[in-house]
Amino acid sequence: MNKLNTTLILVCLLLITSLSLVSSQPPLTTIILDRGVDIIHPETQIIENGVDLEFNFWTYNSSSGETLTNETLNCTLYIINDEGIQFFKFSNLAGSSGLITYGKGAPLCLNCWTSILPAENITIGAYSYQIKCQSEGLNIGGYTTGGFEVTYLGETLDTAKSISYSVIMIISILIFIGLFWIGLALPSGNKTDEFTGYVIAVRNLKYLKYVLLGFSYITLLWISYFSWMITYTYLDFEFLTNIFRFMFTFLAILTLPLFILFVWITISNFVRDSQVRDALRRGLKVK
Repeated sequence: MNKLNTTLILVCLLLITSLSLVSSQPPLTTIILDRGVDIIHPETQIIENGVDLEFNFWTYNSSSGETLTNETLNCTLYIINDEGIQFFKFSNLAGSSGLITYGKGAPLCLNCWTSILPAENITIGAYSYQIKCQSEGLNIGGYTTGGFEVTYLGETLDTAKSISYSVIMIISILIFIGLFWIGLALPSGNKTDEFTGYVIAVRNLKYLKYVLLGFSYITLLWISYFSWMITYTYLDFEFLTNIFRFMFTFLAILTLPLFILFVWITISNFVRDSQVRDALRRGLKVK
């Protein structure tokens, strides 16, 4: 993962703590190793966790360009985890973890080799692979290597996404601070005489105060959810993910009780203000 991209997201998440599958078709990569067999395969980089990986590749004679099939060629695919351990082996020969078939893949892969890595055999992380093909009869062979990453949503964090998410996070934080600060600054009671303490006018700004504080709470709820999704999807930072998940869950649970409290305070203040207005019109003193 690009360090610049991760840093941009971590900067936004540190600000808070102090306060689809990729659908495009992957490009084809041709590996020509001058060993008699050219291996061409889609450059699989990112896959979604919980989804089987279908791996397809084509083999050609590097001298004549002729398609090499399982009739003249034996191929083996090795899958290696981030600890350098080979844990899965595909081959069209017996004695492997999985089978490589020829001409039995998707409609666009009728003349290619196909192997399927079950989702239960891979988890979040980085993997590498090696494809080795050889023909004893033709006395030719070849190999290629590559790698892929398994993420929660099958997406990677590029610069454009990092900038977009950072802008969204910063704007959300500024909105929360603004709503919360204005809400606290607004008066919560009616206007009173500073010497006697009697009410001299009803202030409706207190209702705006309640509304702004309510929206600031919703904004904080959104920030906690957004932070949880970013850390869960892209950063592979379990500790920070758990913090934001707990924060969001806690705020979400409090939403209904706080809403009921908000409605009760609003109604009770509205009823009292009606009584105060009536008393002031009759010239009575109210505290």
